[in-house]
Amino acid sequence: MNFYALLSKIFSESLLSLYPVFVKNIGLTIDIQLWTRLIIYFFISLVLCNLSFISKYLFNSPGLFLGFTNLIHIYVSYRGFQLLESGIAYTLFYTYPIIIILYAGKKIHWSIFLALIGTFLLSYEQLKDTKSKKTEKTENIENIENKELIKENFSYEGFIMILLAAITEAMIYFQVRNIPTKNNWNHLFIAYFIGTIILTLYLLYTKYYVVQKEEEKKEEKEFLENFIDKKDYHKILIALIINGVIGAFGYYLRFFAATRLEPSLYAFLSYIGIFMSFIYCIIFNKEKFTILKLIGSLLIFVSYYYMKKSI
Repeated sequence: MNFYALLSKIFSESLLSLYPVFVKNIGLTIDIQLWTRLIIYFFISLVLCNLSFISKYLFNSPGLFLGFTNLIHIYVSYRGFQLLESGIAYTLFYTYPIIIILYAGKKIHWSIFLALIGTFLLSYEQLKDTKSKKTEKTENIENIENKELIKENFSYEGFIMILLAAITEAMIYFQVRNIPTKNNWNHLFIAYFIGTIILTLYLLYTKYYVVQKEEEKKEEKEFLENFIDKKDYHKILIALIINGVIGAFGYYLRFFAATRLEPSLYAFLSYIGIFMSFIYCIIFNKEKFTILKLIGSLLIFVSYYYMKKSI
């Protein structure tokens, strides 16, 4: 077993489990959130990647497949966590380790079901309170200035988005392993290059070209104001810092682990993310650590013990 890969997976899940909190609380539109993530990953990995290697894999089948899958994954995961209560979103998303094991043709060890039960128990109170929270949000929405209620575009959109996020997360694991390089910044650059180009062109068209047409008869705006309101500049800066420090480093560690850990262990260690997310809720949101959450956490650790013995 690669000890550094094991630590990388643990630290990556600990860092990246902060993302759902960030998505719900940053107060930026989804396209701007996605762009701040893509652009900072692009520039950081550009500095640290091997350009001679990138030139060989960027536009071949494995590279293109990884790039497009990653772009889809980022959108559906952001959208899913926007639309669903955190407890529901976490429970559905953390089916992806099972998808990894099944796709790898491995036998599912019974201990992983303990981790699933643990995930459910950690999420149970949020699942139970979903209706009351939605009612409370609806009742108070008129009293909150500049608050926009996020609505589904079609029935069950949130559920579909999170299930797609789980499937694409599993796919990315195998696609990263299919590109042979020890420098995992290469994987990061390949994964985010296409998405960065596509989303930047999309924003230039929708937020500059189209807006300029609409504003021809009105007062002209500065170039940057077409993209973002001035009051959101500080949010953009926060988003870039979070994505640069937590996101890019977290994904580098995740890709490092993906290329060095076998599927069953990699999949199982993913459940550290759900545990850490609730630790963060206790620290930052002052949530209580209840008996159910304690039992759920213990089940995850017990299942890890038995999973480790079976490998």
